[in-house]
Amino acid sequence: MDKTDVVWHEEDEYVVMEEDGWKIILVANYFKNKFRYEIEIPGGYLLPFSTPNIYEAIEKKLNEEKKNA
Repeated sequence: MDKTDVVWHEEDEYVVMEEDGWKIILVANYFKNKFRYEIEIPGGYLLPFSTPNIYEAIEKKLNEEKKNA
């Protein structure tokens, strides 16, 4: 086995927080060594928002969107 046998992970998604159908999803790109957080609303739709900062995702977007829902 050598390094050419490695399967690279791009755009792997993990739900890191969930409450009442609202989700914060970590999207990891191990190939580019980058990650971001996205928000999924009840019904399975993603908001047009992403950030590398989990606190910004929670405070500035998730809680704001929940108030307006």
